[in-house]
Amino acid sequence: MPDAEPTPRTRRLTSVHLLSRAARPRLPRRAVVALPAVVALTLAGLLSGCGAGASGTAAGSDSVPPYYAETIAIRPPAYDSPLNLSIRDTATGGETAALRTGPPYQSIGFVAATGKPNWWIVGAQPWHPVNYDNSAQPAKLYLATAEATTMHGSPFTEYMLTPLPVAPLPAGQLINGTAGLSIISQLAAATVSPDGKRLALVITQGDTYQVSVYPVTGHAATRTWSDRVDAMSMSFTWGFSLTWLSDSKTLAVGMATTNAMVDTTAAVRYLNAASPASSLAEASRTVTLSFPAKNAQPGTPDGCYGVPVATSDGQKVLCSGAATSPVTAGGATEAGIWVFSARTGALTAAWNEHSVCCALSGTNVPRILWVSPHGTLVIASGMSNGNQGAQLFLRTADGTLQQLPWKGLIHRPYQAGIVEPSIAW
Repeated sequence: MPDAEPTPRTRRLTSVHLLSRAARPRLPRRAVVALPAVVALTLAGLLSGCGAGASGTAAGSDSVPPYYAETIAIRPPAYDSPLNLSIRDTATGGETAALRTGPPYQSIGFVAATGKPNWWIVGAQPWHPVNYDNSAQPAKLYLATAEATTMHGSPFTEYMLTPLPVAPLPAGQLINGTAGLSIISQLAAATVSPDGKRLALVITQGDTYQVSVYPVTGHAATRTWSDRVDAMSMSFTWGFSLTWLSDSKTLAVGMATTNAMVDTTAAVRYLNAASPASSLAEASRTVTLSFPAKNAQPGTPDGCYGVPVATSDGQKVLCSGAATSPVTAGGATEAGIWVFSARTGALTAAWNEHSVCCALSGTNVPRILWVSPHGTLVIASGMSNGNQGAQLFLRTADGTLQQLPWKGLIHRPYQAGIVEPSIAW
C-alpha cells in the first residue's frame, strides 16, 4: 500500500492556474440563461446556499448544493486534451472558475465528492495518453475548495487546490468506473468527512481492499482496515463508494461487482472510524442488499449495476440496477434506481424504472452522482432509454425529473465506447 509523501510535499499551493476566461472577478455568477425560467426557479428553491461560500448546513439537509465540479478539456478536441477542474453553477451550468495544477501534473483525471459542500477531491495526473486514454498515469490527490472571504472589504470567493498527504497512485475506478484486480495498488474511492478533518480512501491490491483514514493536514494514515473480495466474484471488476455519516464518526463503505448481469454481492459496511485498525469485517456492521426471488414478476428489481451509495443520515442505501424482464428478441430489460433499508438491507422502493433496449452498457443504466443526506433528492444520468448518459437529471422528492444543464458525453474516434466526464457535488 502507498506510503504518505514526505512532509515538504504537503504544503499549501501558493498559486492556482486559471484559464483566460477566469480573468473576470472570481465571484459566483447568478442563474440567468441556461435553464428556462420556470425550471431555474424550481431549482432555486432546492439549492442549499446562495454562493460558493455558503455554510456547511447542506450536509444535514435535503437541498441541492449550488455548485458542482467537473473535468473539462483545456482545448479541443475534448477527447485528446488535458483536463481542468471546472467549478459550475448547478442551476445554469455556468462556470465560476477553472483550476489546474502545474507540472508534472498537467491534467485533472477525476473529481470526487466529499461530505462537505464546496469541497472536492481531485486526482491530478501527468499527461501521457495512450490511444486517447490517460487513466494509467498515477494520480496525485488534491483538495479543491471554494471558500467565501473578503478582499479590501469586498466579498470574494477563493478557489484553492491543496495537496493531500497521499503518494500518487493509479485510480482506475475513479477515472474509468471500475477497480479491476491488479497486483498494483489502486485508488478506488475517496472522500472527506463533513467536519473537513479526515480523508478516507479505499485502496485495492490483488483481491485485497483497504480502507484508510488520514488527517487532512497530516502525513500518514492514522487507522487502516482491510478485507478480501468475495472469492466467488474475483473474476469481475469491483466498485466501491465512501460516505461519511453526518456524525463524522461512521464511514459507510459500499461495494459491488460492476458486472452488468444480476449482482448478488452488493453490500455496505458501516465502519466505526474510531475503532482500532483491524479486519474491516470485525470493525464494521455489514448490510447485504437483498432482492426478491428470481422468479418474481417482470419489472422487479434484480440486482445492482452501480455501486451502492449510503445516505449520510444512515437510514437508506441506493443503487442503480436492472430488473427482471420477459425474454425478447431485442434483449430488452428494465433499469432504475433501487432503495434499501440501511438497517436490514431490504428493498423498500424502485424509482424511475424504464426500458433499456438490447445489450446493457454503462450509459443505459442510471449513474448516481449525488444523493441528498436523507435520500429524497438524487442527481443521476442514464434516467431514460432516450437520453442514456447524455443528460443529467435531478430527481425530486415527488419523483419528478428536472434536467440540469450539462455538456454530456465525450466521444472518442475509432472507439465504440463513449466517456462521461467526471463530475461531483
